[in-house]
Amino acid sequence: MSNSGEQDDKSNNAPVVDELKAEKSAEEDVLREGIFTVHYPICKPLLCEVSLTPTELVFEEYDESGYESDCDALQERFPIEDIYGLHIVKMQLEEPSLPSVYLCIIFYTSALESDDNRKRVSRILEISQSKESYLGNLDLAKEWSLDFEHLLKAKFPNLHSAPTGKSPSSSQTIEDIFTSLKTSGKKGDEGKNDNRCTTPSKIDLEFCSGTFALVRSILFSRQLLVIVNPVSGQGKGENLYKEQISAVFEDCGIIAHVITTEYSGHASAFISTANLKKFDGIVAVGGDGLVNELVNGLRTRNDSQETSHIPLGVIATGSGNGLARSIAFFYGESQGYKNNPVLYSALAVARGCVSPVNLTEVSLDGKNSYSVLSTGWGLVSDIDIESEVLRPVGEVRFVLWSFVRLANYRRYKAELSYVPSDDNGHINSRITTNDEFVCVYSACQSHIGSDLLFAREAKPFDNTIHLTIVPGSTSRISAACFLYKLMTGGGEHVENEPVKYIKVKEFTIRSEGGIQGALTVDGEKVHGEQITVKLCDAPLYVFCME
Repeated sequence: MSNSGEQDDKSNNAPVVDELKAEKSAEEDVLREGIFTVHYPICKPLLCEVSLTPTELVFEEYDESGYESDCDALQERFPIEDIYGLHIVKMQLEEPSLPSVYLCIIFYTSALESDDNRKRVSRILEISQSKESYLGNLDLAKEWSLDFEHLLKAKFPNLHSAPTGKSPSSSQTIEDIFTSLKTSGKKGDEGKNDNRCTTPSKIDLEFCSGTFALVRSILFSRQLLVIVNPVSGQGKGENLYKEQISAVFEDCGIIAHVITTEYSGHASAFISTANLKKFDGIVAVGGDGLVNELVNGLRTRNDSQETSHIPLGVIATGSGNGLARSIAFFYGESQGYKNNPVLYSALAVARGCVSPVNLTEVSLDGKNSYSVLSTGWGLVSDIDIESEVLRPVGEVRFVLWSFVRLANYRRYKAELSYVPSDDNGHINSRITTNDEFVCVYSACQSHIGSDLLFAREAKPFDNTIHLTIVPGSTSRISAACFLYKLMTGGGEHVENEPVKYIKVKEFTIRSEGGIQGALTVDGEKVHGEQITVKLCDAPLYVFCME
């Protein structure tokens, strides 16, 4: 690394950049520009010069504008990656002499804020360059749309691409839509007889106080099967979907087919036999228990070789949201997720990128199932299960019950064996220990709850089980320190002696007569004499931000 003196020397010898050349270079980066009337939700229309570059969309008030702006900002810059919805809308009861086309762009962005909180922002470009031809303006809208599409494809190479291959390519979808628009005749017919339309053409998207109505959603159109657990978390799952999540999906042009679970195991039973051919993904609106049900339902189907590749979306409305938090953590959205987990996990689904994640196969007394997050035994699992009585207070229940469990400190005897692997993935010989343990807990993702970073080195698909062992020799004070460091979320709990942290490919817990204490798989209590957890060859695919 250069020292400050070297940096100063380089700075002094640097050539002076010609300002005209720099300005010309900046102009060459503009891919498309035009002067449009821009409609804002809460102020008068403003005549703006709109410029599209490879990285952002810029709105600047046009000098010769005949409008007076009610907005404070005369210039706005939105990163391309903050575009989540792109729609063609029409003005209701528009005069035939005004053949304008309106291109609505929806951002979920922090570009206009000083923090990491994403806000919904919509801007509508009135395209009226051709004063007499509606189709001419439509062609221009198409050109802008395709530019947005290409830039987003470049930014997110796997955008829209699910392993199922069911979704048509975005360029085909746009071409089909514009072809149908051109051949449909009158302007009022654009929304008819096309089952790709995400919502009826008369639906008011609340743009500009109801002035506009949807014609087509052309960027993120997909069909998703949404499974809602109405009692997830504090029992607000269904309300959260109706009040927040459905609006995000509508913004992004997603067709949602919603199923609400009625009993424990309903999701697994439904998904194991449902016709999934028309869906581009499945979305769990709930906690990790619902995700577990869906994965096990998918993996036990007769056509599981095909359905195991269907991407799964996870929207965090549960009391434990480890998988959703892990995905946000890995893709750098931790702070935003903590501020609004429902919005951020919904946007991860809406973005439509797909990431493989670790999945483990669990054999409990010979009966096989799958785990997406964790398998635990002892102290941490005891706290998780026994604190269910405090479920209405949310995730703080884990902290509160820690005091109860430490006051009644327990150790359990069993045989533990595991197959360790090093950072290069090399598998070593099996190690077996028959002893007392305070806790044995494994994670295949970084977090086991929204605020519980359990394996800070874990990555979504690192092909590793992260195993933590708290031996029976651990004192009550050391166990309290272990829990404190776990709850504070820095990942230092594994550094607390005599705790052991090991990367493994598989492990087994066995105790004749039954494993004592709480034994959990993805937070759900199970019973048995022997449990074996090993990595699954076929990963799980999950929607993510990038």
